[in-house]
Amino acid sequence: MPYPHMNNMLFGMPMTGRPIPPAVMFAFHSMCLPMNFNYSMSQIIGKPIDEARNIFAETAIANDCKYIFTWDEDVACPPQTIPELVYKMEHTPDAAVIGGVYCLKRDPAEPLVFRGNGNGSYWDWKAGEFFEVSGIGMGCTLIRTEVFKDLKKPWFKTEFNYSRMLDGNGGLESWTEDLWFCERINQTGKWKVYCDASLLCSHYDMTTCKAYSLPPDSKPVQHLQAPRGKLKMLDLGSGMTPYDTKEGFVIHADSNEKAKPDYRCDLRKLPFATGEYDIVFSPALEQFEETNEVLSEWIRCMKPDGELRLVISDVEWAAKELLAGKLKPAQLYGAKKLSAFTYESLVEILKEAGLGDIEKVKSDPAHIAVRAKKVI
Repeated sequence: MPYPHMNNMLFGMPMTGRPIPPAVMFAFHSMCLPMNFNYSMSQIIGKPIDEARNIFAETAIANDCKYIFTWDEDVACPPQTIPELVYKMEHTPDAAVIGGVYCLKRDPAEPLVFRGNGNGSYWDWKAGEFFEVSGIGMGCTLIRTEVFKDLKKPWFKTEFNYSRMLDGNGGLESWTEDLWFCERINQTGKWKVYCDASLLCSHYDMTTCKAYSLPPDSKPVQHLQAPRGKLKMLDLGSGMTPYDTKEGFVIHADSNEKAKPDYRCDLRKLPFATGEYDIVFSPALEQFEETNEVLSEWIRCMKPDGELRLVISDVEWAAKELLAGKLKPAQLYGAKKLSAFTYESLVEILKEAGLGDIEKVKSDPAHIAVRAKKVI
């Protein structure tokens, strides 16, 4: 019996009735579930996939489900898929759909990730990024049920329109049910579709059990490697003025796509391996209220002998300028809600995070710059 105080989630699985590849079965049974959700399974066998997805939506609405997880019988998802999608959905209020990545079943495999209709697969991204798209395959996807009230039925529709060809005009209008749905979402102007490229799935041929995934030499999975003899450095919150230094090879990360970073991601949850970087630099710590949690995640990415470099606003300097009438309140932080630090309070936080050898670096009067290392 479902618990009335918990959110509801529907698993929508359209089935053909064919045997499921063993790897997909193992992947499905290995998937973790987020806490405090009631789950219900809906399997529809033998119906057209657009019809099945519309039934899933009706079922989710009738059962007051917050989310629908759509899974295809030929897609093997990573174990952390559902908690990861829920996390991203809870932190992205305008997201109607967030999907993992899987590829078309042919060689070379092409990701079912799109930016602009008719442009083919969108390749300009890196594994681990989180970014907006115009459309995505629905074989590993979380849908916010609330979005259906803003869309007209049918929500999903497979379209093959030959009328232009019959009239002697060139062109064929063809939509799969997932891209039809995504296009309707884009037209609302309220909701968006996102790709979570930390979730790389395998797409299986149901007859041969051959798995299709991203080619190892494709842009998304080409790992950025530091040139021999160079330090590998990470710039978090690179913005419009990325960290520039000749002492190492710098990878820039930011949540703002307009900054054109190497990685588009939430700086509170980084898509990098533990101990990957020699130096982690950031001017963005004060943008987060959860200072300790954010620091812990940044430090995780540092090598055992790695170094953290921070630049933050000096609240003592700002207060003196404010009292002297040289600085207006609006100039201090504007409309942003930021954390404030003195040098002493920052040192205390860094020590609590397990850092030592803390050194104050020369900076302009308005800022505090420090270096700190992991305590081995």
